[in-house]
Amino acid sequence: MEIIVFDSNSIFALSLEADADKEVVLNAYMKASGERRRNIIEVSHTYSVKKHSDTLYSVVQETEEDSGIHHKQLHDIANLYFRMLEIDMTSWWVQAYPIVEHIAIITGAVVGTATITYAPFKFVKWVRDKARPKNGCEYQWIQDVISKESWNISELSEKLSIPKEQTKELLKGFGYVWDSRKMLYVETKGTRELREIKKPTSFKRK
Repeated sequence: MEIIVFDSNSIFALSLEADADKEVVLNAYMKASGERRRNIIEVSHTYSVKKHSDTLYSVVQETEEDSGIHHKQLHDIANLYFRMLEIDMTSWWVQAYPIVEHIAIITGAVVGTATITYAPFKFVKWVRDKARPKNGCEYQWIQDVISKESWNISELSEKLSIPKEQTKELLKGFGYVWDSRKMLYVETKGTRELREIKKPTSFKRK
């Protein structure tokens, strides 16, 4: 079976046996993501795997102190690192993903069961890996997109500095539909549900 795994930066589709345990999920995630349990400054990591449904998981990275480094030095390095991190969006996306899946079905933007199944994953991966700016807050960027009841494509395209066709796909993925009378993309119930997801407050720290 195929499962979806979120971490703080991206999304992964993993093919595993049904009822795979968390250690199997973690090992598959580590291989797919290229994560390492020890980074270049010799800070060890532990990983917490959470199952949200039969097909949806999240992985959160936590930092452990390494006995080979002075505790104060490690603490100072870790604090500097964590201050540079934005809000951990893992929990937001875990709640958003079923809504995005539903949007893909009801909007009729894609045809065929296999395509509908793959479309939400492809959309979210594109948003997280390509569309959003790497030097800004992911949460705020998404909120800026879904904050309005309707959007003019040219206006949003200029605001986000992405091509108009990509802007259309972004809006459709977040539940907006074209209103030919208004000549605008307008929100749907799915957009409002995404907007109502509680802001994440946790950071990637132990």
